[in-house]
Amino acid sequence: MTTPADLLRAAEGLVGGGASGAKGAWSRAAALLTRQAIEASLTDLWTRRSPGVARCPARIQLICLPAAGLDTEVAQQLRHAWAVLSAACHHHPYDVAPSSHELREWIRVAARLHRVVCSPE
Repeated sequence: MTTPADLLRAAEGLVGGGASGAKGAWSRAAALLTRQAIEASLTDLWTRRSPGVARCPARIQLICLPAAGLDTEVAQQLRHAWAVLSAACHHHPYDVAPSSHELREWIRVAARLHRVVCSPE
């Protein structure tokens, strides 16, 4: 089973230049992996704290984060990161791919959620 940490490591590898054969697709691949890591962390969090919320769409799970005890600012950063990552994953020819700087920031936010989920309550 692929864990959120595995997904984030793979995304970091792509951003760090580990995708020599990707020919420009690396940024969108990193965005997809990071979004998947956020969604997997959300599933882990809600499965333990409120299984009913775990069955809701990711957008609803993100809105409910403060109810799980997550800092409001962190919850807001996660909602923003998930939204821009989702947009980056739905490629249109006229869109500019996310930069490595943007991706690193979103990976950092996703890793913060993963740490919160993995920490003992």
